[in-house]
Amino acid sequence: MIVSVTITGCAPSRIDKENEEPSEDHIVTFKTTEGPFDVSLYPMNAPATCEQFLKWCEGIEVPGKGYSGSLYLGNDFYNVEPGRFIQTGDVFNQGRGHEAFEREYERTYVLSEAGSVFMVKNPKTNLNNSIFGILLEDNPNIGKNFTVFGKVTDGLDICYKISNVPSKFDENLGIKKPINAVKITEVNIINKR
Repeated sequence: MIVSVTITGCAPSRIDKENEEPSEDHIVTFKTTEGPFDVSLYPMNAPATCEQFLKWCEGIEVPGKGYSGSLYLGNDFYNVEPGRFIQTGDVFNQGRGHEAFEREYERTYVLSEAGSVFMVKNPKTNLNNSIFGILLEDNPNIGKNFTVFGKVTDGLDICYKISNVPSKFDENLGIKKPINAVKITEVNIINKR
């Protein structure tokens, strides 16, 4: 199955992007050890990021691991800040990402609020990685530095639950990691068009 995101018509204006609602064309359901949540995308704001995210969700060849199905299957949530955000998406579960999955940063204009899904940038290269975060509080400034490409449209309570699991500070990464791993156990793309 090939998944693509298409924008038709003339180029969207900044106002169009600021007011974009999450698309119902593709919904990604993540089942986790704490429960499921759904992500809908902002293809007008971040067309390249949305297309890449769907490809990673669908399944790709992973360097050093062979074919893994979804890039995100089996990933840990390795950075949890209670009531603020959660992060996952490192195929090697080290919390650093990998250069094989770096892509160009896309500037987005959609409002960053609780439930917003954003790509995490490598601070050294200024490139997005496969690592994504889910914002659990309104933060209009996050879109100035990160590509906001989707929104949790169902199961935000599960994301809050993940953020509140017992965690400890990891000195090497400078982040809070769950003491008992919280994992993505299944990834499904629902195509509605």
